Amino acid sequence: MKKYSFKDLFNEEIKGIEIPIIQRDYAQGRKSESRIRNRFLEALFKAVTETDKHITLDFVYGEIDPNGILIPLDGQQRITTLFLLHWYAAKKENIQENEYHFLALFSYKTRSSARLFCENLIQFKPDFQTNEPISKQVWDQTWYPLDWDNDPTISAMLTMLDSIQAMFAPVENIWHSLTEVKSITFYFIALNDMGLTDDIYIKMNSRGKPLTPFEHFKAEFDKIIQCPKISHKIDGRWTDLLWTYKGSNNTIDDEFMRYFQYISDVICYRNEETLLSDNFEIAEKLYSKEENIKYLEACFDCWHGLDIDAFFENYLSKKVYETGKVKVYDYKTNLFLDCCKSYTISSQSGRREFPLNKTLLLYAFLVYRLHPEISDIDFRHRIRIIRNLIWNSSDEIRLDRMPSLLQETEDIIRFGSISSESSCGYNTLQKSEEIEKLMWCTTNSIEAQDELFHLEDHSMLYGCIAVMGLENQANFSKYRALFNIKNLDLISQTLLCVGDYGQKLKWRYQIGSKFYAGWQALMHPSSQKEGFKENTKETIVQLLNDKESVGTKEELQKIIDTYLQSTDTLKDWRYYFIKYKVIRDSSSYGMYYWLDKTKNNPYEVIIMHTEKKIVTHWNTFLKVIYEDSRTTVSLNSTDTNYDAPILIKGSPFEMRCKNSVFEIKNSDTREITIHPIPQIDGIDIEDRVEFGVNLIQTYLDQKLF
Repeated sequence: MKKYSFKDLFNEEIKGIEIPIIQRDYAQGRKSESRIRNRFLEALFKAVTETDKHITLDFVYGEIDPNGILIPLDGQQRITTLFLLHWYAAKKENIQENEYHFLALFSYKTRSSARLFCENLIQFKPDFQTNEPISKQVWDQTWYPLDWDNDPTISAMLTMLDSIQAMFAPVENIWHSLTEVKSITFYFIALNDMGLTDDIYIKMNSRGKPLTPFEHFKAEFDKIIQCPKISHKIDGRWTDLLWTYKGSNNTIDDEFMRYFQYISDVICYRNEETLLSDNFEIAEKLYSKEENIKYLEACFDCWHGLDIDAFFENYLSKKVYETGKVKVYDYKTNLFLDCCKSYTISSQSGRREFPLNKTLLLYAFLVYRLHPEISDIDFRHRIRIIRNLIWNSSDEIRLDRMPSLLQETEDIIRFGSISSESSCGYNTLQKSEEIEKLMWCTTNSIEAQDELFHLEDHSMLYGCIAVMGLENQANFSKYRALFNIKNLDLISQTLLCVGDYGQKLKWRYQIGSKFYAGWQALMHPSSQKEGFKENTKETIVQLLNDKESVGTKEELQKIIDTYLQSTDTLKDWRYYFIKYKVIRDSSSYGMYYWLDKTKNNPYEVIIMHTEKKIVTHWNTFLKVIYEDSRTTVSLNSTDTNYDAPILIKGSPFEMRCKNSVFEIKNSDTREITIHPIPQIDGIDIEDRVEFGVNLIQTYLDQKLF
């Protein structure tokens, strides 16, 4: 079969080339096809500039009509690109017109605008002394009407010319290489015996349907791996595997490529290699190795013939606890489907739709599928361990740790072994807890284990039970009952009745707020916080130990009422936090700041409105007094001092609250009057809020101004 160069096509039999109406527009120049365009031009560039890189393109099929006009059925894109490359070479190297006259015999019949564009282009000579893109020079010509911008073929041709210019500008003797050396050739087959009918176009070109990036990728991938078995599986059993999950375009192209990218990323992680995002580069660099091809094949084949939805639902529950399953706090239990639909996709904020924690969880299932020797019972326990580690290693799960994280995941799923050593893998504290749980499970009944797993799956804990501890097994169900009450503020009041359950974060203190996330933070130990064990854990355990039942709002309210009404109750800072809702409601994140940072002056505390900065803040007790006496006072929230005063309306007086006194200052005379708050051993014996309200009223009644 004879090879042709582009120039060779024009001979005694072929008098011209015309792209027919039924063909699609020129696509290789589309801005969206930059990856395919650049790879194709790189191949042409090597063929032109390197003597040993001559290239023969795929077959070009066409019908030659009675007038000698070649009507391409397949190969339109390649022929058009070669036409543009020859035009560029002729114009750049000042080739005589009689040598490139055959270029005028190439035309588009898809639209009259495309045909006229080709005719004018032949006559046009760009200025190669300037760096101005060819497209810009063409747009400036009088023969180029503005509405041609709407012709996708013209737009694509101009984009391709700019790309050719950018790549071939420094190259010399392009024309000689193309026409004499014939560095770029292809096979041509005339199909005159088939007849020029629409049926031919439909059969051979699917009515101009463009080749998808996936089809280009498959062709490149086939060349690299040279494994007919894999190529057959891609078009056969792997397509069947994914067909249930086909996209809105009725293809599985995107789904295949996302899972392919996932497997490729896993290979890079495991080999500690740089992640690759270009599919063609992935194919070339990763799958030129036989071991990677085998791994890819296994990772697809392991799902074949499986009811994948049912498989994942057998091990994962959504948002409720199910015995024998692991709760994932997500309605998407089919991780394989989620990967096919979401991997490589990011939100506008840059957040991964399929984040690293799901990458690890899916990998755990993949290891299980690839190792059938793992029993079902063992896997159910081990996938729970992985879930617990993933959800409690938010700081550790990052790209630089993925090789270690994948290795630890595989070791746990295959062998049930958890490394207790500090490493670049999962959170060390959580790994220690998981080791203790494993030992605990060997000496406790299945029913007791189910209680543990039920506790782990509580949305307040996310697998970490450090706030309870295995030693408090009797309280597992009571903890769940307490934190299933849909009133976090009521829970906070109740715990404060028992003790100080808050934690210190550097210079600020945190108790539970109306936000669930704040409570979750309190339930998980951290090296950045103080008071997890001695405050939070001990208070919760003491409450559960003391009370037979704490599972209803009524039971909690009774505890609170008893505390506030008891004559034995000290009026320390907890008393005020429990009694006055405004104190709790005013801090959105449950953050407070004690001025001396030690609570030695327990009543000098600032309510923080933000989570991490003292921007908008109030003196705790003045805030309560203000809410109780709005008709008589105003709150000076613009004061930059931590101890901003309240102002008594219609007077020059302003009030400040200190640890043991109220200070009232006359802003006119600068005189300060001290009003001691009744205390014994530094603890209030009279409600300071009521004391302050009465004090303000006294000033108003006596008109001391």
